[in-house]
Formats: sequence, C-alpha cells, structure tokens
Amino acid sequence: MSSNENADKAKPKIFFTQIGREESIVRALPVITGYPILDTLLCGGLPQKFAVVITSPPCDEKDLLIKRFLETGVENDEPTFYVTIEPSLAESLAQHEPSNFYMFLCNPQGEAIIKKTSNISILKGVENLTDLSVALTSAIRKLDPSHKGPRRMCLNVISDVLLLHGSVQTRRWLTELLTQLKSVGFTTIAIIDPQIHPPEQLHAILGLFEGEVNIREAETDGGLGRFLKIKRMSNQKYLKDEAYLTEDEQQNQRISGLEDSKSRGFIRLS
Repeated sequence: MSSNENADKAKPKIFFTQIGREESIVRALPVITGYPILDTLLCGGLPQKFAVVITSPPCDEKDLLIKRFLETGVENDEPTFYVTIEPSLAESLAQHEPSNFYMFLCNPQGEAIIKKTSNISILKGVENLTDLSVALTSAIRKLDPSHKGPRRMCLNVISDVLLLHGSVQTRRWLTELLTQLKSVGFTTIAIIDPQIHPPEQLHAILGLFEGEVNIREAETDGGLGRFLKIKRMSNQKYLKDEAYLTEDEQQNQRISGLEDSKSRGFIRLS
C-alpha cells in the first residue's frame, strides 16, 4: 500500500451540529514517517507541526528510521531539513535531491567529508548555536512560500549539543528553535541517546517535546532484540503496544500484518 493510500485511510473527520445543520471538519493529514511499524503505532503518522523526540541507543533501527523519515519527505515533495554531525545517512539525498532536501553538517572536518553546495551547509560543529540557528533561518526564508504542505526536520545533534552546552543553554536554544519551526509548518523529530546523559539533564530536554518515541534493547530468546514504543503523544490517539523490531522488518520495511503477542507484552511483524 502506498503512503498516499495510508494517508487517505488515516484522514479523520469530526461531525457536529450547529444551529440545526451538520458540518464536517477535516483534520490535517498526518505526516508519514516512512517507517511502517512506527506509522502503524501512530495510527497513520506524526501529527503535523509536532516536535517528537526519539530516545535510542546507537543502532541500525534508529538509523533506518531517520533515513526513511528523510527519504519519505523527499518522495512526497516536502521541504526536508537534516541537521547532523555525520552525513552518511543522507549523503545521497543531499547530492541528488537539491531542490527540496537541505543538510546542515555540524562538523569541523565537514569540508573534507562532503562538498558544500546550495543545499549543503557546513558549520564548524555545535559550539556556536547562534550560527546554526542563523543557517536554519536563512534556509527557511528561501523556501517557496507557495508550498502549503508539510515540511519536515530531523535534528540529529541534540546529544552533542547537550553534552557541550548543558541543559540550561540547550533548553533555551531548543525552545526558540522548536517554536520557530512549528510557526512555519515543520514537523520535527529529534534524536537523543539517553544512555550518555544524567537523568536530570535528559528530563529537562524531553519535556520540550509534544511526543516521545523510545527504542530500547533487551535480551530475548533469540538473543539481543530491539523494541519500539510510543511513550507519549500529546492529545493524540496511538497504540500503546511495544513493537519488536525483527530482522525481517529491518530488511523489508513493510508490514504484512500485526500479531498481538499478549504473552510477551509486545506486537511483532508477521
């Protein structure tokens, strides 16, 4: 099933009566992440203009989620921004999709890693958050104002910023940035590795987001497994099951059916 067909099925309507007549309101379509198990748990996709944090250790599943989120934005002709310190997940997109994909590489060795182009900005790390904010604002202002559909952002530098600047400055910077992104139509995912931050610093940042998705590792009968769960999604309907990310799901990125494994307490791909 195509992402457009998924979106059509996910489109809810609210019917109400006002002064003796029935009216309908069509809610904004969700933003398809392109990662099928997450879209299923979200009942269609991320709410438009939401900022959602993904807490995850370094793993293939997290990288694949990021990659599909970015690729799906490009496939749907949505302006798609990626802020990172390492470009490999989206280097091909940056080189072949200059019209609606924008990379912001925060790496002192950036110019030795990738060539700077009109859609690839290279910054000297995350030491100067003002420079990063200015680069993002400048790129946003250049977007086609006639485009009325979703825009998407992936912030894959939050752990680096938090380690360097601490929770107070990171929280201040994120508050301003997320407010700006929402005001101009961006749906945002931000990646944090919870294992490398003290709990008090982590919680100071997590509260800024309207939703939280977690990928965790745990031992299973078949060895080390990874599980995905939506921990919260403000005022939105979502499935509260925990999904087991099987090897088939990583390879095929498709859902052939969901089986409720009640005895294990999670759902898995068939």
